[in-house]
Amino acid sequence: MVVGLPAIIMHYGTLFIDMLQSAVQEYRGEPSHNLTNITHDLVHPWQHAAEGEAPEEAAEPHPCIFTDVLNFLEITPEAAREEYFAQMDQHVSPAFRNAVPVIDYLRSPQAVSAFIPTNWEGIKKIPPLEFKFKPTLPERLKFKARPINPKLFPQVEAEVSRLVATGYFKPSRSPIACCMVVAPKATAPFIRICVDYRPVNLHIEVGHFPIPHVQRSLQKIVKFKVFIDLDLVNAFHQVRLGALTSERLSVVTPWGQFAPQFMPEGVAPASFILQEVMTQIFGDLEEWSIVIFDNMLVLAEDYEDALKKLKIIINRCNEYNLYLKFAKSWLGFDKVLFFGYECSFNMYGLADQRKKTLQEFRPPRTLKQLQSFIGFALYFKSFVPHFATLAAPLHDMTRDGFVWDDSVWTAERLHDFERFKEELARCIALHYPDYDKEFVLRTDASQIGVGMVLYQIHRDTPESEPVYQVILFASQKFSDQARRWATIEQEAYAVFWAVKTCEFYLRFKYFVLETDHANLQWMEASLVSKIIRWRIYLQGFNFMLRHIAGRKNGVADWLSRNHDTPAEPQTPEVLVQCLSGMGMDEKFDAPDLRAPFVMPDPAPVVPVAPAHDDTEMPVDIEEAAVEPLDTPLPALAPEELLAKVHGGRMGHHGARKTWKLLNEHFPGHRIPLRVVEEFISSCALCQKDRLGMTDALQPVYRTLKHGNKRRMVGVDTLTVTPADKFGNQYIIVIVVHATKFVFLHPTHTKNAEETALALFRFFSQYGVYEFLISDPGSDLTSEVIEHLVKWLGIRHVFSLVD
Repeated sequence: MVVGLPAIIMHYGTLFIDMLQSAVQEYRGEPSHNLTNITHDLVHPWQHAAEGEAPEEAAEPHPCIFTDVLNFLEITPEAAREEYFAQMDQHVSPAFRNAVPVIDYLRSPQAVSAFIPTNWEGIKKIPPLEFKFKPTLPERLKFKARPINPKLFPQVEAEVSRLVATGYFKPSRSPIACCMVVAPKATAPFIRICVDYRPVNLHIEVGHFPIPHVQRSLQKIVKFKVFIDLDLVNAFHQVRLGALTSERLSVVTPWGQFAPQFMPEGVAPASFILQEVMTQIFGDLEEWSIVIFDNMLVLAEDYEDALKKLKIIINRCNEYNLYLKFAKSWLGFDKVLFFGYECSFNMYGLADQRKKTLQEFRPPRTLKQLQSFIGFALYFKSFVPHFATLAAPLHDMTRDGFVWDDSVWTAERLHDFERFKEELARCIALHYPDYDKEFVLRTDASQIGVGMVLYQIHRDTPESEPVYQVILFASQKFSDQARRWATIEQEAYAVFWAVKTCEFYLRFKYFVLETDHANLQWMEASLVSKIIRWRIYLQGFNFMLRHIAGRKNGVADWLSRNHDTPAEPQTPEVLVQCLSGMGMDEKFDAPDLRAPFVMPDPAPVVPVAPAHDDTEMPVDIEEAAVEPLDTPLPALAPEELLAKVHGGRMGHHGARKTWKLLNEHFPGHRIPLRVVEEFISSCALCQKDRLGMTDALQPVYRTLKHGNKRRMVGVDTLTVTPADKFGNQYIIVIVVHATKFVFLHPTHTKNAEETALALFRFFSQYGVYEFLISDPGSDLTSEVIEHLVKWLGIRHVFSLVD
């Protein structure tokens, strides 16, 4: 990221321009606002209108604990029923409504009680849950709490009070507690609250309950024609906790310590326990139902059969006090989407999402984009018949001398490109997720958008070479607001978005998350509100974050750039006039800092396709090929290049810093450091300010004090008259100059051995210092003192004496 005035103009130029244009309108007598319309109502800074929020943030899930339950319990029963009835037209298929009286049944008290919670007591007929803790759990444990913005205290206190009033929280005095995480948000309810259970998760035993294999479970849909897709509301929070586990999962807030009464999200064994509970409740119905975590797919032969089985499920939910979420349920459809699979009569297949990214690929416009696309296609080399033949026309376009212009994509070349894409899309459907294999998710972000690739590692035998089978590709273009985010925010969003996109495949499945942004390894320490919200969401997944080199992340990097580059905003005339008035008109045409400079006659480079290595993921093909610029820049004199990286908005740096800027923005400039030094020495501002300071003599500060307390100690010998009762006639005095600490060593005689012994006692007891200062006496300039300070690594400084 560019730092300095260019970055300020880039990120805040729009606001600056609006201010200038408003001022011009005011000057011309055209007011841009009406003072009488200004309201004096107090508006909290986090309660501004949602148009300032990026669409990427608006699409985030709400990781607040107990959210849906609180909404149901706080509205009136009449309002809850009206909301439930209003959703029936959309969530019940027309054919199902016309064939059987399903609407009448959904309006009956039995169905209403299953979809609208009136109380929250947890699942019945199942004993309260008790976790098994490891012996490593300390008797007292409290994680460092995160600060809460004082402006958010009223909202957070109200949310905590709601949790206590509804029975989710109860007061606690447990010696083990975790911290509460609060992230502000621009829209209602303006905060998101969760608990960070990472410290406790390290001491909880996680068992192994069998997780159903999605693909194998879907094989039973062959003979069924009608489907009912049901979802639970706050599934984790329907499992009641035992007394001991509740106390050990307590949370500390500014208003007291509280223990959750129901299983919260974010605890390590939650997913396995949920599957075990669901299997215990609906296990006897597995012949015509598929239950995976909080999702349930009911299979029926016709609409009468569907209504009959729906009644069985709802009666079972009432029996166990289990609540369903109608907003995520779909009743009586002949085609449903279940865990990323499109299910219909006699068949199921992968959803179109897996092929959507490939279908949206545009023909590359530059040599670099084409090389990246070919490198991306190497993922499918082992699965596409005649891969080399299909890719040959594209390889021809990477040869030296090929001219890229608007007419490069002829009808024949477009046909070859589209045919290549079709073969790649057909290849993706070959690989179904196998949950017995290792999953790897790679993500990346650019200034344009985000990209990800999810693949699984297949081995015929444990000793055989790995084969990488792609499960899903995806990319998304950034909104205008997201393009102005900091790099860490864009990269963190790429991780959140990738996991959210692959949620059907990754939920409750251990996987490896790879990114080329090293700072994401410490994203839990970030205090940025949006990153906190994303981290809370990621807390519900079981994965390991691994950093990889950027050159190995070519596919995700290319997918993040597979969008139209936003047009650079033109500088309005009013801004040019303003900068001209500041004296910056001559240097306003700054170079494009993202475009490298190339000498007029570059040596030709022939791109070479990289060899496929089965032991490592294919990397971007641009590693093995260096491409010339799409539009070479004109040749500039050394003085012109130096003027673009020294002075003005680039700053007046020294010779070495300026030379590094040349290497960064104009690689291959061939300007030696000596020429840079001469240029800077002739700069008027540098002569006036920076160089003048270096030529001046620095004042001498005559003091023994220093900022470093362990820098210097002094030693001297005093004579005692008369001698004490032990016969000691001398005292060797050692003083720490910074703190004035005094160390005394009495002795009978004054010689080098006694002085060395006193110094050895002092340094052994109080540690070694950097300097030892003393007068040049014979005992202090002796060989034994010289060996001692050399052995201890101390510099001996002698003072001047008269």
